[in-house]
Amino acid sequence: MIEQMYKKIKDYYLNRKDEINIILAIVSIIGLGTIINFFYPIYKYIEKLSLNDGLLLIILILLVYVIYQLHFIKAYTKSLIIDEYDIISDEDTLFEFSTKYSSIPKDTRAAATRIHVAWQRYDQYFEFLKNSKWIAHTYDISNDEAIYGGDYNFKRSFTFPILKHKIISADIFIAVDDSCTIILNNDKICENLIGFQALNIQKNIIEGNNEIRFQIINVSFKNRLPPNHPFWDEPHKYLYNPYGVRYRIVIKYKK
Repeated sequence: MIEQMYKKIKDYYLNRKDEINIILAIVSIIGLGTIINFFYPIYKYIEKLSLNDGLLLIILILLVYVIYQLHFIKAYTKSLIIDEYDIISDEDTLFEFSTKYSSIPKDTRAAATRIHVAWQRYDQYFEFLKNSKWIAHTYDISNDEAIYGGDYNFKRSFTFPILKHKIISADIFIAVDDSCTIILNNDKICENLIGFQALNIQKNIIEGNNEIRFQIINVSFKNRLPPNHPFWDEPHKYLYNPYGVRYRIVIKYKK
């Protein structure tokens, strides 16, 4: 039975050589011309072999070709897989210092801060800021900080373990009260940013250790409000002029 099947395969090849050549030509049109051209001299060589040897060689070549194609498809499919690396504002952000309030402890972990009612307008950007927290150096600032404003410096270090050429996009989404200057790996990304912004940072991200700094300014109420404003009679002034920052860094890359 095996011999009969073997003979049928040989006869099919001999009787359908022209059709097989047409199929090979069509395959070359869709992008495999280089491979077919490589096999053409082998094909010409096969014609000079005995029938049994020629058929055996054809089977071996087709087997190698199929293995190659499967490997190529697997490698190509893998190159299309996109993964995401996220860094969010949370307690892993480090509060470094305040030049105006030197008594605030330095190099301490950031705190999830009280959420001011005015910050609710940033909820519309939830998808960009998801899983991140509003942070400050403490849950509530002091009344003096609310009155006179101040500066607050934060730092976040992270390791990006992927080769830079595999990065497809890198962005930071940030909401801040009142304003913020961002420095990434010693490059100033923006200055005095207010409200919500999305910034491209792809050229600034490096493979390995990265460091991003946030220099936040809380504007003083001292010169913004008239003497008869209810704020001055409020015992909990920190509720009315807090500061905070919320960010999410998203790096998309090819696996």
